[in-house]
Amino acid sequence: MSIRPAFHMAGPSSSAFVAASLALTLLSTLPSAASADGKEILTKTLALYKNAKSFQGTVIVKEIGSGKNGKQVVITRTERIQYQSPNKFHVEANSVASGLDTAQIQQLQAGNLKIFCDGKQTIIYSPLQNKFAKRPAPPAITLFQISEVLLKLQAINISSVKMLPNGGTVQGRPVVMIESVLPPLPKTATPEEQKKLNDYLKTIKQSPRFSVDKEKNTLLNITQSIAGLSLQIDFTSQLFNPALPPSSFQFAAPKGATVVQAKPASGPPQMNPGGKPK
Repeated sequence: MSIRPAFHMAGPSSSAFVAASLALTLLSTLPSAASADGKEILTKTLALYKNAKSFQGTVIVKEIGSGKNGKQVVITRTERIQYQSPNKFHVEANSVASGLDTAQIQQLQAGNLKIFCDGKQTIIYSPLQNKFAKRPAPPAITLFQISEVLLKLQAINISSVKMLPNGGTVQGRPVVMIESVLPPLPKTATPEEQKKLNDYLKTIKQSPRFSVDKEKNTLLNITQSIAGLSLQIDFTSQLFNPALPPSSFQFAAPKGATVVQAKPASGPPQMNPGGKPK
């Protein structure tokens, strides 16, 4: 199960975190050219998320670009996540923006959802509409599968990264800075392939960079800048394997909330807490 729409209460159907997907997908397609230390560190970091039996934390995605009129657009999306293996989770997603018109902001806000799964059923609630849908709980789900950004982390090609000499600090913590690597095409590449690569390289201002906590091995930050769009993803308030009370995953319907029919699905629920204005 990834968080993509299987039913729509109203609002955008486009996938959330478009820029984040571009940044992280890039890393999954690069050929191997890594430093041993960078590869080893990212291996430990990803294993921390993969093996988590429970988790609590916040993912904040900030995108800065330009609209059609040249005006700066800033979109900030926050996901608050609680997870407990094998199939309990609670995700609250909220987006705010500047530089968009009223219709675009309304479209963005239509994707602000709260999702609860207590191990028996999944509830997807829209605060904007005060409506919710019910689905059976998936028999099992991983931490990677309940967040679009975390899902992309699972696909990172760790053989295509290098360590930067000075990591500095992020969120007040000393970090190791790791950057994706895009080596030259092989000598057998055609002139057309080489041109495409060169054209692409011209759009990159900064390749994806990962800030990893030196002591805890947790991921604190991802940044990238490409073709007039800057992306920053912050991972905050992270707790690995905390004891979470059952109430964390239980939904209490607000006054006046109504139930809507969810579209049937053949597999685990496909939900999208959010969408991005076109």
